[in-house]
Amino acid sequence: QKEITREEAWSKDLTYLENRINELLYTPNQAISKTDLSKEILDIKTNIASLSDEQIIFKIMRLFGALGSGHNLIFPTSPNKGALKKLPIQFYQFNDGLFIVDAEEGFEKWIGYKVDLIENTPAEAALQKTNTVNARDNDMQTLWLGPYYLGLPDVLKGLGIIKNSNEV
Repeated sequence: QKEITREEAWSKDLTYLENRINELLYTPNQAISKTDLSKEILDIKTNIASLSDEQIIFKIMRLFGALGSGHNLIFPTSPNKGALKKLPIQFYQFNDGLFIVDAEEGFEKWIGYKVDLIENTPAEAALQKTNTVNARDNDMQTLWLGPYYLGLPDVLKGLGIIKNSNEV
């Protein structure tokens, strides 16, 4: 059996994804047209060689966000290959702002701190930017999943919140 390249593997996965979206998820009420969906997938396929796996995953997350259905989302932090790295802290959005509510060993001192800025982006603006990858049904999903996405450096970079995903 012939070994396939990284580009061929991603291309096959993207073709499969587009077919399944069109078969199972797509309705005339989607936030993105079928034509635009096809254009976005073609754009990813055309640029696979110049994109990192993390950038491709982010673009797929953005596609799911454009579908606008909160039941179709990606948690890209599986321990398997292709997972996005996570910050060692967990955020939660309260009425009075974004706070660090949990942390891995060695980062506990940050628990309880309010987050005003992520790099130069105000926390509230950063949370709203997550809506492009957060395939939500309502604003509650912004509050529920937005803080989760803010903990993924590659998502922060893809959203233009930070410049370097290795320095948050």
